[in-house]
Amino acid sequence: MIEELRPVERELAAEFGEFALFALFETEDSLFDQYELYVAAPWLNADYALRVRISEVLRARLTLDDFFRVQRIIAVPVAHPDFSKELRYYPTAGCVVEVYNRQLFEKFVARGCIITCRPDLMPVARSAENEASAPRRVRLSRSPGAAQPPALPRT
Repeated sequence: MIEELRPVERELAAEFGEFALFALFETEDSLFDQYELYVAAPWLNADYALRVRISEVLRARLTLDDFFRVQRIIAVPVAHPDFSKELRYYPTAGCVVEVYNRQLFEKFVARGCIITCRPDLMPVARSAENEASAPRRVRLSRSPGAAQPPALPRT
Protein backbone atom coordinates (compact mmCIF):
# COMPACT_ATOMS: atom_id res chain seq x y z
CA MET A 1 0.00 0.00 0.00
CA ILE A 2 2.92 2.35 0.67
CA GLU A 3 4.17 2.08 -2.91
CA GLU A 4 0.70 3.05 -4.16
CA LEU A 5 0.67 6.13 -1.90
CA ARG A 6 3.87 7.60 -3.31
CA PRO A 7 2.29 8.53 -6.68
CA VAL A 8 -0.69 9.97 -4.78
CA GLU A 9 1.64 12.25 -2.84
CA ARG A 10 3.48 13.29 -6.02
CA GLU A 11 0.23 14.03 -7.86
CA LEU A 12 -1.13 16.17 -5.01
CA ALA A 13 2.22 17.96 -4.62
CA ALA A 14 2.22 18.81 -8.32
CA GLU A 15 -1.32 20.16 -8.05
CA PHE A 16 -1.08 22.13 -4.80
CA GLY A 17 2.55 22.32 -3.62
CA GLU A 18 5.06 20.36 -1.59
CA PHE A 19 4.05 18.47 1.56
CA ALA A 20 5.90 18.94 4.83
CA LEU A 21 4.51 15.59 5.99
CA PHE A 22 2.75 12.73 4.22
CA ALA A 23 2.58 9.69 6.50
CA LEU A 24 0.44 6.66 7.21
CA PHE A 25 0.12 5.73 10.90
CA GLU A 26 -1.66 3.00 12.80
CA THR A 27 -2.59 4.80 16.02
CA GLU A 28 -4.30 3.81 19.23
CA ASP A 29 -7.61 5.02 17.73
CA SER A 30 -7.27 2.96 14.56
CA LEU A 31 -9.30 -0.16 14.04
CA PHE A 32 -7.53 -3.42 13.21
CA ASP A 33 -5.55 -3.06 9.97
CA GLN A 34 -6.81 0.51 9.53
CA TYR A 35 -4.59 3.56 9.14
CA GLU A 36 -4.77 7.31 9.43
CA LEU A 37 -3.19 9.46 6.75
CA TYR A 38 -1.42 12.46 8.28
CA VAL A 39 -0.74 15.35 5.93
CA ALA A 40 0.85 18.73 6.54
CA ALA A 41 1.82 21.48 4.13
CA PRO A 42 2.22 25.24 4.26
CA TRP A 43 -0.71 25.58 1.82
CA LEU A 44 -2.96 23.12 3.67
CA ASN A 45 -5.53 24.47 6.08
CA ALA A 46 -8.60 22.99 7.71
CA ASP A 47 -10.56 23.40 4.47
CA TYR A 48 -12.88 20.45 3.97
CA ALA A 49 -12.65 20.71 0.17
CA LEU A 50 -8.90 20.01 0.21
CA ARG A 51 -9.39 16.83 2.22
CA VAL A 52 -12.14 15.79 -0.20
CA ARG A 53 -9.71 16.33 -3.10
CA ILE A 54 -7.08 14.21 -1.33
CA SER A 55 -9.73 11.53 -0.82
CA GLU A 56 -10.67 11.64 -4.52
CA VAL A 57 -7.06 11.12 -5.59
CA LEU A 58 -6.71 8.27 -3.08
CA ARG A 59 -9.84 6.62 -4.46
CA ALA A 60 -8.60 6.94 -8.04
CA ARG A 61 -5.12 5.53 -7.30
CA LEU A 62 -5.70 2.85 -4.65
CA THR A 63 -7.52 -0.44 -4.84
CA LEU A 64 -10.87 -0.53 -3.07
CA ASP A 65 -9.43 -2.62 -0.21
CA ASP A 66 -6.52 -0.23 0.32
CA PHE A 67 -8.79 2.80 0.05
CA PHE A 68 -11.01 1.50 2.87
CA ARG A 69 -7.94 0.77 5.01
CA VAL A 70 -7.35 4.53 5.23
CA GLN A 71 -9.67 5.28 8.12
CA ARG A 72 -9.34 9.07 8.04
CA ILE A 73 -7.26 11.94 6.71
CA ILE A 74 -5.83 14.24 9.35
CA ALA A 75 -4.53 17.69 8.37
CA VAL A 76 -1.83 18.73 10.81
CA PRO A 77 -0.67 22.36 11.03
CA VAL A 78 3.00 22.78 10.10
CA ALA A 79 3.51 24.79 13.30
CA HIS A 80 2.67 21.74 15.45
CA PRO A 81 5.34 21.23 18.17
CA ASP A 82 5.95 17.59 17.16
CA PHE A 83 7.55 18.77 13.93
CA SER A 84 10.34 20.54 15.78
CA LYS A 85 10.65 17.94 18.56
CA GLU A 86 10.29 14.57 16.83
CA LEU A 87 9.87 14.68 13.08
CA ARG A 88 12.94 16.78 12.33
CA TYR A 89 14.93 13.57 12.86
CA TYR A 90 13.09 11.78 10.02
CA PRO A 91 13.88 13.70 6.83
CA THR A 92 13.02 11.56 3.85
CA ALA A 93 14.97 11.94 0.65
CA GLY A 94 13.22 9.58 -1.73
CA CYS A 95 12.92 6.77 0.82
CA VAL A 96 10.20 5.61 3.20
CA VAL A 97 10.95 5.72 6.92
CA GLU A 98 9.22 3.24 9.22
CA VAL A 99 8.36 4.27 12.77
CA TYR A 100 7.28 2.10 15.69
CA ASN A 101 5.95 2.84 19.17
CA ARG A 102 6.13 6.64 19.08
CA GLN A 103 4.07 9.39 20.65
CA LEU A 104 3.20 11.75 17.79
CA PHE A 105 0.46 14.37 17.53
CA GLU A 106 -0.93 13.51 20.98
CA LYS A 107 -1.48 9.88 19.94
CA PHE A 108 0.44 6.67 20.36
CA VAL A 109 1.62 5.42 16.97
CA ALA A 110 2.05 1.64 17.06
CA ARG A 111 3.55 1.55 13.58
CA GLY A 112 3.62 3.66 10.50
CA CYS A 113 5.46 4.85 7.43
CA ILE A 114 6.61 8.36 6.72
CA ILE A 115 6.51 8.82 2.97
CA THR A 116 7.49 12.49 2.97
CA CYS A 117 8.95 14.53 5.80
CA ARG A 118 10.45 17.89 4.87
CA PRO A 119 11.77 19.73 7.93
CA ASP A 120 12.82 22.62 5.67
CA LEU A 121 9.12 23.41 5.05
CA MET A 122 8.34 23.48 8.76
CA PRO A 123 8.74 26.71 10.72
CA VAL A 124 11.27 26.54 13.52
CA ALA A 125 9.42 26.54 16.80
CA ARG A 126 11.09 28.62 19.48
CA SER A 127 10.98 27.14 22.93
CA ALA A 128 12.71 27.80 26.23
CA GLU A 129 14.75 24.62 25.71
CA ASN A 130 15.94 25.77 22.29
CA GLU A 131 16.66 29.28 23.59
CA ALA A 132 18.74 27.95 26.50
CA SER A 133 20.89 25.76 24.26
CA ALA A 134 21.30 28.33 21.49
CA PRO A 135 24.72 29.94 21.26
CA ARG A 136 24.69 33.55 22.37
CA ARG A 137 26.89 36.39 21.25
CA VAL A 138 28.27 38.47 24.03
CA ARG A 139 29.57 41.93 23.29
CA LEU A 140 32.41 42.96 25.51
CA SER A 141 32.53 46.62 26.33
CA ARG A 142 35.50 48.58 27.55
CA SER A 143 35.29 51.05 30.31
CA PRO A 144 35.93 54.62 29.25
CA GLY A 145 39.58 55.55 29.40
CA ALA A 146 40.82 51.96 29.30
CA ALA A 147 43.97 51.31 27.34
CA GLN A 148 43.46 50.06 23.80
CA PRO A 149 44.96 46.68 22.98
CA PRO A 150 48.13 46.82 20.91
CA ALA A 151 47.64 46.74 17.16
CA LEU A 152 48.63 43.58 15.35
CA PRO A 153 51.60 43.91 13.04
CA ARG A 154 50.78 44.03 9.36
CA THR A 155 52.46 41.56 7.07
